[in-house]
Amino acid sequence: MPRPCNKRRRTSSNACNCESLEPRRMLAVFNGTSGNDTIEIFRWAGGGMAVRFNGGTINTTTDLSITVNAGLGNDTFNVSPTHDEQTILARGDGGNDTLVNPVRDLDDVYQDNFTFDGGSGSDTVLAENGQDETTPYTMHLSGFRITKGFNQLLEYDNIESVRYFDNDAGNLIRFQDARVSSSAGVVLEINGNGGNDTIYNASDTASSNGYWFLDVGTGNVVVNGGTGVDGLLLSDASSEEATFGFDTDSVDARVGGVNIGVLFFAGFETIDFVSSNSLSGEADNVMNVFSKPNGVSLRIDSGPGNDTFHVGGGDFDNSGLALASATLLGGTGADSLVIEDTLDKTVVGESESYTWQNTTFVKGVAGINYSEFESQTLQAANGLVAGSNVLPIVNLNATASSMSSTTIIGGPVRGCRVDVGQSNFSGNINGALTVTLVGGALDVLNINNQSSSNGSDGYHVTQTQIVAPKVVNYSGVRNFNINASANGGDSFVIDGLAANTALVLNGNSGNEQFLIGGGNISTKILGSVTANGGSGADTLSVFNQSDPTLATQTLNGSVFTDGQSHSFNTIEELTLYEGPGGTNLNILATACDTDVRGNSGNDHYTVGGGDIDANLRPGVNDDLLIYSGTANPGNDTIRFDDLNDTNLDTYFFERTGTASDQLRKVDGANQYYVAWSGIASVTLDASNAPTQEFTASSIVVTDILTPLRINGNGGSDSVSIADAAAPVVVNTGLGDADSLIVNTDSGAGDAPVTVVVEQSDDLEDLDIRPGGTLRVGTGATVVKTRNRSLNLTFLNGVLDLAGGAFISRAGGPITLDGFRSRIIAGRNGGAWNGTGAGGAINSSLAATSLLADAVGYGLGSEIAISSIGGFSIAGGDVLLRYTFYGDTDLNGVVDFDDYSRIDAGFNNNRTGWVNGDCDYNDVIDFDDYSLIDLAFNTQISRRPFRIA
Repeated sequence: MPRPCNKRRRTSSNACNCESLEPRRMLAVFNGTSGNDTIEIFRWAGGGMAVRFNGGTINTTTDLSITVNAGLGNDTFNVSPTHDEQTILARGDGGNDTLVNPVRDLDDVYQDNFTFDGGSGSDTVLAENGQDETTPYTMHLSGFRITKGFNQLLEYDNIESVRYFDNDAGNLIRFQDARVSSSAGVVLEINGNGGNDTIYNASDTASSNGYWFLDVGTGNVVVNGGTGVDGLLLSDASSEEATFGFDTDSVDARVGGVNIGVLFFAGFETIDFVSSNSLSGEADNVMNVFSKPNGVSLRIDSGPGNDTFHVGGGDFDNSGLALASATLLGGTGADSLVIEDTLDKTVVGESESYTWQNTTFVKGVAGINYSEFESQTLQAANGLVAGSNVLPIVNLNATASSMSSTTIIGGPVRGCRVDVGQSNFSGNINGALTVTLVGGALDVLNINNQSSSNGSDGYHVTQTQIVAPKVVNYSGVRNFNINASANGGDSFVIDGLAANTALVLNGNSGNEQFLIGGGNISTKILGSVTANGGSGADTLSVFNQSDPTLATQTLNGSVFTDGQSHSFNTIEELTLYEGPGGTNLNILATACDTDVRGNSGNDHYTVGGGDIDANLRPGVNDDLLIYSGTANPGNDTIRFDDLNDTNLDTYFFERTGTASDQLRKVDGANQYYVAWSGIASVTLDASNAPTQEFTASSIVVTDILTPLRINGNGGSDSVSIADAAAPVVVNTGLGDADSLIVNTDSGAGDAPVTVVVEQSDDLEDLDIRPGGTLRVGTGATVVKTRNRSLNLTFLNGVLDLAGGAFISRAGGPITLDGFRSRIIAGRNGGAWNGTGAGGAINSSLAATSLLADAVGYGLGSEIAISSIGGFSIAGGDVLLRYTFYGDTDLNGVVDFDDYSRIDAGFNNNRTGWVNGDCDYNDVIDFDDYSLIDLAFNTQISRRPFRIA
């Protein structure tokens, strides 16, 4: 607001509190014409003053007071040196009048005795001081008067402009009070001419504080330093919140959007602006620093208050701001610096890289020095030039300790790369950082901390922030890189990642920890993560332990996929934590020691990618560990997929502890380990490796706690089962020369073991040792082949036909009677659960069934069927099968043909199953008829299936 001052006149009721001209007695009055007069006022040689109009008669007077009235025309007053004892009032009256001093020495011309009243019209004071002495002095100019030092020279009123021309000395020129009322102002023009001048505004003589509202005003001020090294000192101490605009040739100010004064300048080497607010309190000002002249040093100090600087005018390169000549000071308060470069376009030879230090900002040849700011923002280049756009690169190397926030905004057209920290992010960056990009292919954020002196740093990333070690808010980042320190073991906690963002974590040296997923990796990590461990013992943990839904995941060497694909390199240990919703995890390959921790859901793991030794990492022990993970695991399964392996391999299933098992696969000199615990079942799909006679892939079960299924598939397989806590299901695969040994370590005190065949299979070698049981399930047929010159059959354990069948090809080596004796041992008086020292053939199904079921046998030439389970039956083959009592022809049903056979056997005193000896007592009698009748009467109503 305007302040009281000591002016001697008032021009309106709204003007500042200045006294109006005092009415006084005029002793001499001279009047001009109504035309355009040229009026000369000068000192008369004979004494007194002289006045001449239009070159005419010289009028002289020695009166102490002189009044000259110009009249209504556009008049010119030419004033030469006057007497200080005479007071002169020159009135312009109407018209556009001008006051001129032809003798260009103001303190010689005006002796504090001259007043110019311009009257109506557009009136001008032309103050020429070019011939004044060259000793430096201080000149004061305002909208009311001109003073040299403490001596007032000239007063004026009702004028519209003052034009002042200085001499060639290095002078101080102060201007003030260009505003003479609340709505009107005087245009002050100040020309420094030669010398090293300093021009400044100050609203009182007691201090250097100026009031822009008063000093510049609506009339505006024009200053020209001229030649020499000239300085322009500007200030504003007003408490009103103003917006200042600094341009190449002007400084303007607005309050509430209303212009309160423009200052135009030229010919200065330095410009210094201070918003001190010291006289009337703090003001929150806005400084729009659009540009400055090249080569001019600019310094702006916004002083107290929460001020905001907007710098660059949209094209920082062309602002004229340079590091050597531009300084911005925020002063006290919470001040903000905004660098605006959005209009910048790619120009050949022009840099598109920004370098930001604690107190400097540089782009190519453009730059600023700054301090005393609490927040800073860069709006990066975004101007478009078709076919020749260069990516803007922001190097945020350091921020001052006082800086609370830094914001970098990229444009949608050109993209932006932001490099943060200059290799010491932890030490160089202070306050929160916000990076706002638009998600284009070229939008990159690099956090560089390679040279951090911290022993270790912890990085915590969410979908919108780096929470630690410093806060970085980010959005629209397509490629996000964090380069960690080389001095210690850093940790990376990735709890979230925005969609379409590729995050690369570079651990450098040290023992790094990478923790990714936030508990639900598919919903929280929406972009891809790459973890590069570098040297050291580095670990990667994937956290999906809170996922309530069924997760579908793939681990393919160094790539893990759950929704998004994430990769890792030089990681020594990988741990996957699964969720309660269950998991389908396909482990195609491993690149390091891998632990998988299940949860309460049903987790299903497929391991090997078709070739275990080609895809899994060889090692010593526990290269792949799979745990149920909780005290209440789900129905978890493992399937080993080795179907595409073309080598002859050896698989070992081994118990490694009281609650854990492992698969150890041997391929030449390499061994591959997979261990697990708390798994409900395990399946091996072994290789389809082609084999020749007497060569085979070996599958050895030394001991196992987990229920196991073995699928031998193509090629010859040699399967041997020593110990197992649960039955082992075996399918060696059709064809070739497969072998099976049940209870390989049989002996005194050895635990029994059971092998189950659930689908038809053929075996070249079969060895069921004491304590071992081979159970052939419902619908399955096992064929003992004789395809090689050397084939073995040992039945010293139990053959359990639990709904299935067994074919022994002609030639044995077990004879028909040998089978019969083992069946008798297995029948155990009809309980069908018998065993024997020489082996037994029983039926666990018949032992527990309510049907009239049993095990029957016969030569192929004695039975009614020629095939079973997909296998043909030759006349010399022996068929043993689960069936009904009385099914003498082994076709799976008791019918008229079977009654005919038992009748013939009874009448001819025959024996054997095919003749009706159902109870194996070597005689056909009433008991056999009872059994066949029971079977006939119950087979349709009670049997769950047709035996065939």
